[in-house]
Amino acid sequence: MLIEYFMKYFDNTFFENVAFNTNVYAVQNNSNNFKPTSATEIKSLIAIQMVVGCLKYPKKEMYWTRRYRVNIIAYTMTKNRFSSMRQHIHLINNLGIPRNNKDKFVKVRPIFDTLNIQAQMEMLQS
Repeated sequence: MLIEYFMKYFDNTFFENVAFNTNVYAVQNNSNNFKPTSATEIKSLIAIQMVVGCLKYPKKEMYWTRRYRVNIIAYTMTKNRFSSMRQHIHLINNLGIPRNNKDKFVKVRPIFDTLNIQAQMEMLQS
């Protein structure tokens, strides 16, 4: 299944790091209304984003409306929480980025690194 393949490349440590850095970002930005997230909720957010990417409604809010509701999305996360999570999600701590950083992908580097490491491990196991 697709989820099993995806989870081969992104282990729980990856999601725990994303949750941690998302919570750090919320604190750094004085987001008092942001409830701390978890690895499980980050997984849910990414799953919702995958479904949203496939269905492509013109407006994100439509997934929660009575007429166009997608139950798997609406039951997994509220519209407000989804919006809040999208605003706060961070893969790294911005304060850890060096001033002289030249890496244009520094904020998404953890995705590249994780994929690279897991792909190398897959090749060794083959």
